[in-house]
Amino acid sequence: CTPQPNLLVAREMCTAARLPNGCVVCAGGLDNNYETLSSVEVLEPPAQGATDTTWTQRELPALSVERYGCCGCVLGDGRFAVLGGFHSSGQILSSCEAKAVGDGEHWEHPRQCTTRRRISHVRLWPD
Repeated sequence: CTPQPNLLVAREMCTAARLPNGCVVCAGGLDNNYETLSSVEVLEPPAQGATDTTWTQRELPALSVERYGCCGCVLGDGRFAVLGGFHSSGQILSSCEAKAVGDGEHWEHPRQCTTRRRISHVRLWPD
């Protein structure tokens, strides 16, 4: 393994997922002071054949709702979705947000989950 730089924001109880293009998106969580985060960042792998094997990082537009203990997954169209979790008030959330990473990055708000969810998991099943 090649050591990589720290995340832009130290976080725990966040969610992360690997996108089809190899990038890793990390969202939400709690910071070092246990404050709830809405920040999002993407880690991008080096170009194929590059001699520098360090991944690059950049901040993405923030979630519209700060959350921790949420679940993230990649949708079939390549968008990154964040579902449920806890709000800073301790309320369990039923909202979800989906984001395309790349040109025109912005969060979309699909229909809410019918049940509030916290610390849940999503799994992609092969065809």
